[in-house]
This record gives sequence, structure tokens and C-alpha cells, in this order.
Amino acid sequence: MYVVRAPPGAEVLVTSHQAYCTRTAVGQIIDTTVQNIDDFAAGLRNGNVLVPKGRAGGQGAGGPAGVRPA
Repeated sequence: MYVVRAPPGAEVLVTSHQAYCTRTAVGQIIDTTVQNIDDFAAGLRNGNVLVPKGRAGGQGAGGPAGVRPA
């Protein structure tokens, strides 16, 4: 969150970022989600898996069910 001070008398409209609402962005979100589901179902780990710091290979004690270390 950013705080910006407008000069006195300035007419300013602050809006949220809406780029994720474009057809292109929504299509990419859907494609990525489907790929993640397919990889998980196949027992694969892709580049979208978040790995906590300090865990060897990001798997900890055996790792999540159905996912094998990369």
C-alpha cells in the first residue's frame, strides 16, 4: 500500500490495479491453473511450487502427498 499526498486543490482519483481482468490475463491464469492441476495429478512438480526456505528440496518430511521431489 502506498500513501501519496496530493497538492492542495488537486483533483486526484486513486483506483486499484485491474490488469488481471483482461482477457489475456484471465486466459493465462486459467492455463496456468490447469497445468498445475495436471502436473499435480501426474505426480510432477513444476516451477510454480513454492518451496519454504530451509527445507532440503522443499519437501520436508516426505513432502506433500502425490508430489515427488524434482
